[in-house]
Amino acid sequence: MKKYIRKNLLVVMVFLLVLLIENSASILVQFLKGDLLNLALDGDVSETLYKAMLLLGAILIETMFMYFEFISTNKFNYLCTKDLKEDVFKATLNKEYSDFNKNSIGEYIAKFTNEIKTINDAYFNSITLLVMLIIKILFVSCALICLNLKLAIVTLILLTMTLYIPKLAEKKLKKSQNNFLDTMEIFLEKLNDFFQGFEIIKNFSIENKIMIKFKIFNDNAMKTSYINDNTHSLIRIISACMSYFSYFIIVAFSAYLVLVGEFNAGQFFIAVNMI
Repeated sequence: MKKYIRKNLLVVMVFLLVLLIENSASILVQFLKGDLLNLALDGDVSETLYKAMLLLGAILIETMFMYFEFISTNKFNYLCTKDLKEDVFKATLNKEYSDFNKNSIGEYIAKFTNEIKTINDAYFNSITLLVMLIIKILFVSCALICLNLKLAIVTLILLTMTLYIPKLAEKKLKKSQNNFLDTMEIFLEKLNDFFQGFEIIKNFSIENKIMIKFKIFNDNAMKTSYINDNTHSLIRIISACMSYFSYFIIVAFSAYLVLVGEFNAGQFFIAVNMI
């Protein structure tokens, strides 16, 4: 898969540049919000208006580059998936006729539907998501360190815990995904056989028998899809629960810093928004 990244390296570089600008603007937005709150509490009208205009500009820049992020991510996924499909089709064409006939047409079609989509979701989308997450963590960590070192340490320990859950459940997720792919491949293969034998089905009037067989294969395919979706949903809800619990602790700690005088209202606002 590395060759697809190298082949589209220019898009990757643009994507990284966009992320750097977007996250810089995002952090600036949070600090300007805090400054705006402090100035408003102090009653400084002119400085409040000035900061408000700066905040508006930063928000516009962040929003614009967020759009560029979506465009560059879609471009990367599009190019990599296109190249992957071309390679799979080329490899199929280069097979000997005897090797080609070892698999049904449905199996080959499945590679261009379920399997390539799964690769795109599990690999190409994951790469962009991981890069976005790493850069965001780095920017927010640096900003929190500048704001308060103790809060930065607590935040990093708690919020990164949610990253380990998918890793701990990797075997279960992989098994569920493989079962889904295998069952869908069988389903598509049988579906292809049914359609290719359409004339025979009509000639022998065996529509009911074929319908019974179809229901069996369809039920198996949909059950594995349902189990696969439920497995992913369980991992997501566990991650969400841990995220909310961590967020509660961090907000409580930020409130404590306000009580002991290490934070003012604006800094508390900045910290909570960044986290």
